Amino acid sequence: MRANIRPMQTQHVTMQSPAVYRVRVQGNVPIGWSTCLMGMNITVSSDDESTLVGRLPDQAALFGMLNILYEKGLALQATLQGTKYSKDDELN
Repeated sequence: MRANIRPMQTQHVTMQSPAVYRVRVQGNVPIGWSTCLMGMNITVSSDDESTLVGRLPDQAALFGMLNILYEKGLALQATLQGTKYSKDDELN
């Protein structure tokens, strides 16, 4: 069973404003996909999950990135938006 999602710093965000996103999917996302996934940093865990973290210019870019993951058959597990993340932030 997963623990709580910890709160993070947030601010008012519009569809057109840049924001930092953390996306978790089931499956292994190859590190080399970072370029086609809007430059997101990719971390693959030992439990067949991948976490993508990075700053996107707007929600249209987020939608495009999520669509690529969908087309590759990677199931979305969680998406968080914030202004910045610390090393201690977790998607649990």
